[in-house]
Formats: sequence, C-alpha cells, structure tokens
Amino acid sequence: MNARGYRARRALLRHARMRNSARCMDSDRLFGVATSLIEPRIDHQTKIVVHRAEQIDHESAPYPVIASLFRRLRLDRGDVFWDLGCGYGQVLICGALLNRRARFRGVELLGERAHEGRRIARRLGLANVEIVSGHVHDVDFGGGDCFFVFDPFLGTTLARVIKRLCRIAERRPIRIASFGMTNEVMARLDWLRPLPPERGGGEGVLDLRLFTSR
Repeated sequence: MNARGYRARRALLRHARMRNSARCMDSDRLFGVATSLIEPRIDHQTKIVVHRAEQIDHESAPYPVIASLFRRLRLDRGDVFWDLGCGYGQVLICGALLNRRARFRGVELLGERAHEGRRIARRLGLANVEIVSGHVHDVDFGGGDCFFVFDPFLGTTLARVIKRLCRIAERRPIRIASFGMTNEVMARLDWLRPLPPERGGGEGVLDLRLFTSR
C-alpha cells in the first residue's frame, strides 16, 4: 500500500460510519473509480446479446455494508476472499485497504469494469488484489476461504456457482456473505448455516447475511 492508499484507508474508515447509503455510494471518489465515465461507454444492448442470460447491470454495495462485511469476517493471514461478480472491485479494494494480511480476488464478466478495478488497485499500491476478467465458469476459485455474492448471476449460472461452492465446502469449511436477492437463495441451502446478524442488523434483502458451511 502506498501513500495514496493510506489516505484512502483513513477516508474509508470515516465513510464506513455513515448511515446514509446514497451518500456513501458517492465515496467512489475516494478511490477515483471512473464509474460515471465508463458505464455510458459500455454498449449494454450488445453485451446482453453476447452474454445472453447473464447479469449485466452494475450496482455497488453500500460502503457501510462493505465495512460490516470485513468487520464480521475477521480475515486472517493467508485467507483468500473472492468477490464473485466484482464489478469495479470496490469490495476487494476496501478489503485490501482494511486488511493487508489476506488476499482479495474477484471475477468480472465485463472487461471494461475489471480493467478499471485493476487500475485502481495499482493506483493505491494494493499488491494483494487480483481481478480476473471473464466468465465465472472459466475461473478457478476453488482456493477461496470466503466468498461474497451481491446478486451477480441469474438462473442457471447462479445454480452452477452454488454447486461449485458446495463441492468446495465438502473439502473444507468456507464462509459465504450475501447481499440482495441472493440472500433468499443462500438461506434455503441445507449445507449452509446462517450466522447471527450484527447488532441492529436484520435478515432481509437489504441486510448483509453471513453463512458458514456445515
């Protein structure tokens, strides 16, 4: 982490205490993520045709949710955290700013977003961040210890990813964090055990949920 990264870390900790998620979304400026410039240049209609039934729309998790995620996970040295459908990598970047001992990896379908995420990681001097551009089916995330899913996939793709996560959990314990509509899917899996929410938290669509494999 370089000097710019340390400044971003201090600012991130201040923003994480905000309760208004709309204001916190604007804190992409902390990292210099050019979302507003890149998204209009993406030909979403062509992407939908090319990638068919995949999730193309982009939405960032609110920063208080991200801060709660890493507070609760308490990642240790050598842990590998995967964001499946990482967009511009904001979750990975936040994690790496808060924890230099763990490794943060993500996969993003659209190369434009993945490229920007890698640029930001380099800009902040975060050597423990890796963002892969491609389809999740083509990426080996079997070495992960913790996984984050924020409505990244639809239908068949989500089902296949869940099967892969289940196979990993058969070999060793893993933790999965979800946010959004994916919460309902994860809560129905008999091989996952839900963890209690933080004080003041809930178990709805707009609440961060954590699960551990049984």
